[in-house]
Amino acid sequence: MIVISNTSPISNLLLVGKLNLLQQLHDYIIIPFTVFKELERLEEKDISINKIKKSEWIHILEPSNREPLNELLAILDIGEAHAIALAIELNADLILLDERKATKIAHDRNLIITSVKEIVDKMINQANFWISADVYQTTLQQANEL
Repeated sequence: MIVISNTSPISNLLLVGKLNLLQQLHDYIIIPFTVFKELERLEEKDISINKIKKSEWIHILEPSNREPLNELLAILDIGEAHAIALAIELNADLILLDERKATKIAHDRNLIITSVKEIVDKMINQANFWISADVYQTTLQQANEL
């Protein structure tokens, strides 16, 4: 299964210490290099991204088809544009997005989208994952999904 992620699903789960949820759901995730660079900015706030840097299940790849990328860059932030362009190029099975505008644009391009809330809910319902109500609320607040 090809899964592409934008910055916010990874950073939000990392911030609440639940990045492992993605690994439990997907063997590997692909992020564009621009998303990796956005994640690196977390280190300026003393937030370690070593789990991402050392990860064997997060792969970095850039879209090579410039046409859809240039179109998307005109209307979206750089990370979202690269993630959607890469998902289109690789015919991804799933793209992880949280932002409304990017989600609508991905949906208009027939991509299957999931969010942090859907990831956490899936872990709770399908894998008997337990998470406290406080952590659940904090995770969704961090992801702007409440």
